[in-house]
Amino acid sequence: MATKNSRVPSKSSHEPTFSFIFRILLLVAIIQFLAAALIIAPRFVSTVANQIASKPKTTEPPLITKLAPLPPDHEENLIAAQEAIAPEKVSSLKSKAPPSINEAGIQPGASLGIIDIQHVNGNDGEQILKIAIKSRPHTPISVPDVKVQVYFYDQQENEIVASKSQVASRWLSSPVDWKDAKPELLEVTYHPDINNLEAHYMGYIVAVYYQGELQGYRADPVKLTKQFPVKIYSGGGL
Repeated sequence: MATKNSRVPSKSSHEPTFSFIFRILLLVAIIQFLAAALIIAPRFVSTVANQIASKPKTTEPPLITKLAPLPPDHEENLIAAQEAIAPEKVSSLKSKAPPSINEAGIQPGASLGIIDIQHVNGNDGEQILKIAIKSRPHTPISVPDVKVQVYFYDQQENEIVASKSQVASRWLSSPVDWKDAKPELLEVTYHPDINNLEAHYMGYIVAVYYQGELQGYRADPVKLTKQFPVKIYSGGGL
C-alpha cells in the first residue's frame, strides 16, 4: 500500500517580528499616556487652586457714624471774633482716634484742648473749619463755663486786619457735654465780604476757654499770634 508523505508544518518566521512590533507599540502607548498625565496634572491642580481662590470673601461693612446737628438753642455765644479765608489753601487733617491722657492737644493742667482742626476751602470763597475739642478723661465739664473764640484775619494791601466777614457756626455732635471721652465737633463757616474785594484771607486763630482761663489755641499761620496775642483770660459763657 502506498503511503502519503506527511510534513509537519513549520512555525512561520513572521511571528517573532509581529510580537516585537506589538511590544514596541505597547511601550510607545504607555510612554504617551505617562507624558499626557504629566502635562494634564499641573493644569488640573492650577484650575482647582484658581477656583478656590476665586471664591468671594465675606467682609464686614464699614461702620459709619452720623453726627446729628445740635438744636439751635445750644448754638449761642460760640463765636467771639471772625477770621478771613485763605484763597488757595486747603489744610485737611485726618480724624484721630480718641486721644489718651497725654494727648498733645490738651495742655498740662487744662481740662479741655483742641485736638484737631480740619480746614477746607468751600464754594465762592467760603472757608470751613471743623474743630474737635476734647476734655481730659474722667474730668466733668460744666458746659456753660466753656467759651470758644474763632478769629479770622484778612490781608488788605500790605496790612493784616481782623476780618469783617460774616461767620456762622453749629455743633456737629449732640448733645454737647464732653462725656464718654469723646470730642465735640464745632463747625465754623466763613462767608467772604463781597463788599470788600480788596480783602484776602490771611489766617485764623481758635482759642478755647474754660471758667475764664485759656485751655489751648491753634493758629494758621502761627505768626499771627505774634501780631495778635491770645488772651490768657476771657469772660465766661459758651
